[in-house]
Amino acid sequence: MSLETATYRTPTSNHKKIITKAALVTTGGTIGSSQEKKGGSIDVVDGGKDFFNQEINQALGENKINVLSKSSAYNILSENIDPSYVIKLAETLTNVIDRETPNHIVVTHGTDSMDKVVKLLTTFNDSLVEGAVYGHLAQNKKLIDALKKLDKAINDEGTSIVFTGSNNPEEVDPEEVKGNIIGAFNSVYQNGKNQLDPGIYIYFHDKLIPGKHATKDIYDPNISMRYANSSSEDFKNKKDLNRLNEEKTIARLRASILEKDSSKQLDQSKVITYDVNQIRENHSEFLKKLSERPATKAILLTLYHSGTANTNPESKASTLKLIEEIRKKHPNIAIFAANENPGEPVTLDETSYQGTVNMRKAGLVPLYNMHRAVAEAKLNLLINKEPEIKAEKLISEMLAPKAGSEADAELDMSLINQDHIKALTAHYRPKA
Repeated sequence: MSLETATYRTPTSNHKKIITKAALVTTGGTIGSSQEKKGGSIDVVDGGKDFFNQEINQALGENKINVLSKSSAYNILSENIDPSYVIKLAETLTNVIDRETPNHIVVTHGTDSMDKVVKLLTTFNDSLVEGAVYGHLAQNKKLIDALKKLDKAINDEGTSIVFTGSNNPEEVDPEEVKGNIIGAFNSVYQNGKNQLDPGIYIYFHDKLIPGKHATKDIYDPNISMRYANSSSEDFKNKKDLNRLNEEKTIARLRASILEKDSSKQLDQSKVITYDVNQIRENHSEFLKKLSERPATKAILLTLYHSGTANTNPESKASTLKLIEEIRKKHPNIAIFAANENPGEPVTLDETSYQGTVNMRKAGLVPLYNMHRAVAEAKLNLLINKEPEIKAEKLISEMLAPKAGSEADAELDMSLINQDHIKALTAHYRPKA
């Protein structure tokens, strides 16, 4: 999560505007959160946040946007969303469309799972195959029914739904929150028209992206997280460059770690990767895989871009409970974390979210800016070099640069919190 500030434009158009009937649906997220104190953790505001201050009301009035209602689907940080929350959101949106018949709905949402939620909500839009986005949820009948009803309501009423959020709470960057809220409402006038085509979109930092193509942009350390259109040539080119960078780093790691044996075939059965940056019912499939691989030495979890995962104690998909269970049953397996957005740091420190701090204290080892593909390769290389390596040593080796200073996909040592790593190393040290 970046704490930089910036000035954001909002869409403007010179065409003659008609009065737009709009609605707001809130869900919590960082945009609906506050930071208790500088350097403290971030959490949602009790009772939800009121976004309609004088400046925003004036901007909407000038653009002939009449906000008919404000509803709350739920009020949580978006990494804690499981299918039950997606059902609530789909039902809330369907009810707002049926009750208010708005032209345009803005949904405020946390950035971590926003693109995943939007893809789920568009599963039945544009004749996409049922379950094509998230096959593991295809058997959830209640979810499927809620998605179908929402899709029908959108198309029957011709409604556009635009999601937006922020990287920072309002007190950290009020311009970002204001710019994205106003921009999401004003996006109804995109391309000189008085109505967006029916469907679901993401508006973020001056970009309006169709939901089915919305994805997190390739990380740039000079700017905060933003969304990109996955079908654009620009995004595809950046993705290719990132992949080439990772391949070069992995080649350097292979030569450095294996030395004379750098051409040997690797046994990759002792490392399990698992994406906890997805909306899941539970972790039963992963735990089954783990039980079938007793020789496992390391688990690599992929977190959301803010270095988060579901830590809701009431959810069967809680990653915190998963880590605690693994540490209890498999104390010799080291559990590492990399970011879904290659290069965006995972720190698990006290300046982010309390759930991330709790995961670190439970034994999750952050790999900071190490790319996920590089982390997986490095784990396999270290374990192949020393098949009986202990968790304590594996942690130290993973957090020691091996690929040289030119390999920026491996590790920036300045990001490492040595006190945290000492505590984690002790956490994995065998009890006397």
